[in-house]
Parts: sequence; C-alpha cells; structure tokens
Amino acid sequence: YDFKRAFVRPATIIALAVFILIGIGLAYLVIISLGMSVGYIYPMFMAKLDVETGEFTIYYVAYDSEANPTTAHVEVSILSGMPESLEVVKTFTFNAKDYHVFQASLDSDVLGLLSGKPLFLRVASSTPFGFAVMISNFLPINDKTMSALSGGIFISNGEAVGSILAVGIAFLRNSELIITLLSDLPSEGFELYYALSSGLGEAGFDEALLAGNVSTGLTVFRINLSELGVNITDTTWVALYLKDP
Repeated sequence: YDFKRAFVRPATIIALAVFILIGIGLAYLVIISLGMSVGYIYPMFMAKLDVETGEFTIYYVAYDSEANPTTAHVEVSILSGMPESLEVVKTFTFNAKDYHVFQASLDSDVLGLLSGKPLFLRVASSTPFGFAVMISNFLPINDKTMSALSGGIFISNGEAVGSILAVGIAFLRNSELIITLLSDLPSEGFELYYALSSGLGEAGFDEALLAGNVSTGLTVFRINLSELGVNITDTTWVALYLKDP
C-alpha cells in the first residue's frame, strides 16, 4: 500500500518519464557511436592442433586500418565435415589485448569426433572497429600435428602442404613500411629480408635488404623508406624472404 501510494505521486511519474527518455537517448547514442566506429580490421592467426594429445594453441593479433594492434573478443570454433555441412565440435573464447596466445586441451570424447574427417577452424573477431570472421582448413604438418592459419602474407619453405612458417600483413603509410609477422619456427636464427619494386616486376633476393631477426610469435618491423630513397608509386610490390640459419 505504501509503495503504491508513493509510486502514483505526480513527481514520481514525471521523474520516471524523464529517466525513460534519457535511457532511450543514451541507447540511441550508443547505437550511433557503434555504427560510426565500424571500419576495416586485419586479424591474423596461426593455430596448431595435436590430434593425439588434444593440445590446441593459437597465436592471434588484430590490427586497425592505422596499423595499430587492437583489442578483440575472439570466438574460436573447431569444425568438422565438408564445407557445405560443417559441424561445430568445440568452441573457445578469449579476450585479446594486442598479441595473444591461447592454449586449451580437447578431451578424448572430442578427439574421437575429429577422427577421419576434414577439419576447419573458424575465428570470429569482434573489435571496437568492426567484426570479421575467418575460416581456414587444418593442414597436416606431420603425422600428429595439424595447422590452420590466416593472414595477408604467407611464407613457406615449399617442401610440404603444411610447411607455412609465418603469416603476416604489410602496411605502407607514406614513407613507412610496417611488416607484422606471426611465426612458428623450428629454431632460432631466422632473419627477414624485404625488397620493394614498382609496377609488375618482383624484386629478387639479391636486391633484398635485412629487416631484422624473427622468432616464434609476433615480430613487428617499422622501416623508414625515405632514408633508402625508394620511389613509392600507386603500385608498389613488396617481396618478403625468410632466411633460415
């Protein structure tokens, strides 16, 4: 009775109406700001799955259009079956702040569902700048380990199907070349070389310059091209070479 009598007061009703209008206005502002913030994002990842032990590892990073690493809420799903009828076997989620390494283990029941079927990895990234979904198939590295990866650049030794050693993205902003690599290397002592060319001609390794050392995980190179006297045109090609020890 006391609550009802207090609630039907004119002042309470007016205050309630004002708060409702403020709430609607705030919700509208949030929707507008989210809509305006959607833009290009550049996620990349390298994942490994041990089909015997169930150990799963993914190296992940996402960049905005200014080549800055961004935060992301990531949903990773292991899928099995044919591309037209994929089934979700296991899903993991994590929050990435810049570069992130996520590890988990699949139990024996889940591993049994993977046996003898094509496997895929779906990585959904939700960032302040937009949303992106990438699907990659798992390729065998050896008898027990499979890999799935995605990026703008793939560096492989060319020996086998699952022989990709690094994925990356290259940004060219004014006179700065930014190269980001996610690598899974068999040893230390690797070096990255780069060569730039204009038009359709690809620069060879003889013309390449040393960017620096590369190790497993994320490596970022920032190169000032103005000091090199490189002619940047509308069509500029960059060739990357990974040199082993």
